Amino acid sequence: ALGWRREDDRVARALVWLSDSLTLHGHTWSVPTLAEVLRACVAQCPPDDALRQASEAALRKRQWEDGSFGDDLATARALMALLDLVEQPKGNAAQDACVQAQRAARALIARVGLLARAHLGAAPSCSDEGLPGFGLSPRLVDPCAGIRDIHESLLRFRTLSP
Repeated sequence: ALGWRREDDRVARALVWLSDSLTLHGHTWSVPTLAEVLRACVAQCPPDDALRQASEAALRKRQWEDGSFGDDLATARALMALLDLVEQPKGNAAQDACVQAQRAARALIARVGLLARAHLGAAPSCSDEGLPGFGLSPRLVDPCAGIRDIHESLLRFRTLSP
């Protein structure tokens, strides 16, 4: 429950703006930004909505050959967005995670295992670029975001996997 409905004219205008922004500038957005847009679309838009489909396609195109979406934080956030696509609301049975989600989870597991073996106590990597502060500050710096999001995404993946 988000506290607002799609039928609200302000929400409809915001979704039109978001759709236009995705069309014009989405190719420049970071993977975490695309992942959060997709998560919002999954929560608010029906599966056949054009914005939801466009944001899903934009995110899926960003996956690398090794299964990651770039750095560990981007991969974790993309995995959470892909898992949102398969989780069914209101207690309905969830489908299996898609191949891209499975590849992203494998990439994260391999990265965490590598870090555990090679650098005891080392934290998963994040890109050196700051994320937009979304009005709170010019740049967002969250030193625990990588560990927290990797943990959450892998736990969610485990609950969906048979």
